[in-house]
Amino acid sequence: RRVYDNVPYVAMRMVPALLGIATVPISYLTLRALDCRATTALLASLFITFENGLVTQSRHILLDSPLVFFTALTIFLWTCFCNEDKHEPFTETWWAWLILSGFSLGAVVSCKWVGLFTIATVGVSTLMQLWSLLGDLRVTPKLFMRHFTARAICLILIPILFYMFMFWIHFLILVNPGDGDGFMSSEFQHTLNGRGMQDTFAGT
Repeated sequence: RRVYDNVPYVAMRMVPALLGIATVPISYLTLRALDCRATTALLASLFITFENGLVTQSRHILLDSPLVFFTALTIFLWTCFCNEDKHEPFTETWWAWLILSGFSLGAVVSCKWVGLFTIATVGVSTLMQLWSLLGDLRVTPKLFMRHFTARAICLILIPILFYMFMFWIHFLILVNPGDGDGFMSSEFQHTLNGRGMQDTFAGT
């Protein structure tokens, strides 16, 4: 029984650890996507491997390790999208990188609201792309609207829907009372187990 009681604790420790480990190859792939040499990317990934702050975060049950992982993943996906956008837009690969970037943005902001800085980074890069397309005489207004609409759907709508879906799952499985009940409304607190309102007689 003691072993089974430790399973949730071990699982909660494993998730940050695995995400911390996965950040290392993502950093390598990101630098390779930025046309850095293999030795440069390898050196940077080694720095991340032995960085004390990241190692410490990966050993604790905190949201920082998932935040760093999804931030790194977003930058990698967005870099791959930018490379594909320069090569040939509106291909299946182009759409795949863009959609995955949107999901990753939703995951970043779902970890912590600090992820809004990652959204701002991608947003500024998107504005620069659109501004460049707007000044390109070869791009017709119809083609520009296709670029704008694709980015608006994948980088705004998808992250919002993903963020709301995460909260829907959270409240769906949140059925037991806890220490944070005081921050919620009384209507929500009465939906928790053991907190339901009792029937009373009329006039009481």
